[in-house]
Parts: sequence; C-alpha cells; structure tokens
Amino acid sequence: MFGKGKYFLGGLVTGLVAGAVARELTPVLKEASMPIWRSLVKAGVIVYERGQEFFWDTYESIEDAIAEARLDVQEARERRLRTKQKQPESGPKIEAEEEQEEIPGKVDILATGSEP
Repeated sequence: MFGKGKYFLGGLVTGLVAGAVARELTPVLKEASMPIWRSLVKAGVIVYERGQEFFWDTYESIEDAIAEARLDVQEARERRLRTKQKQPESGPKIEAEEEQEEIPGKVDILATGSEP
C-alpha cells in the first residue's frame, strides 16, 4: 500500500528536477547548437538549388529532343507529300528513294498521319 505512493513521489521529484535542469540548460544548448542548425539549413538550401538546376537542365534537354523529333517527323511528311505530288496520275507510281524491308507487325507512324 505504501509502495505505490513511494514510486509516485519518486517519479514526481524526478520529473520536477528534470524540468528544472532542462529549463536551465535550454538557453545554453540553444546557443551551442545554433551554428550546427545554420550549417544544416545552409546545406539543405545548396542541395535544393543544385537539384533545381539539374531538373531544369534535364527538362531543357528533353524539350530540345522532342522539338528535334517533331521537326524530323514534319520534314518526313513534307518529303512524302512532295513525292506523292511528283507522281503522275495515270502512269506507274514512282517508288520512294529507299526501299524499306517489310517487317511483320511494323507500324509506320508517318503513314498514319497521327502525331506521337
């Protein structure tokens, strides 16, 4: 019966002492840890900026590749149209400049007229 009160009182005293010590040590620990926190935040900002730069460089490279691919597709369509316009209506059809081997299941995206 008295054992429960003894543990309660011991825990209460321990908690009060720990609170008082923490109250006194907080300003000291805050001043001592401030340079560490600043350097961590500074490192985080540097990593963020480098990541952002990497992202935009990669994005720009991808945009350039897409623009070049679209230009290639457009030029191929224009060549195909010019070839069709040069063919006589009544005579035999003129074959394309280069013969392409037929591959089963191959889809020619230039012939479909749809954009990728």
